[in-house]
Amino acid sequence: THSFKVTHNGVAEHANFYTRFDDGLANTKTYKTSVWVYLPSSVTIDQILLVQKLNNLEVFFETTTVTDTWVQLTATFTVDTTGGFFYMAVMGKNTSGDAGTSDFYYWDDMTVREVTGNVGVMVNFDGSDFSGDTP
Repeated sequence: THSFKVTHNGVAEHANFYTRFDDGLANTKTYKTSVWVYLPSSVTIDQILLVQKLNNLEVFFETTTVTDTWVQLTATFTVDTTGGFFYMAVMGKNTSGDAGTSDFYYWDDMTVREVTGNVGVMVNFDGSDFSGDTP
């Protein structure tokens, strides 16, 4: 299997870089997401975050600073596009300065599933129950 490698764009003044996703997310719907991330100790970024961005406001759901092992990040969020744009992102960040222009991290096995009803039953985007699915 292969993981998704996210590499810095080479602009030295950027302290963070990310992969964002918003396709298929419906306004006012609630979703649960899970992603496995890997932060090598050889890079200058010192954390990976699961973040929601609504207009210019970032909401950080879960963060890891653990290096050289796979870590699962999860979040439950509700889409709100009333004020403009919305997206979720997996972000690499250097908290003490600019990220190195060759920095990178990995993510794998991302799931985004709608949470329906008042009992928290989650379904796949095609509407099928995924209670037996594994990430």
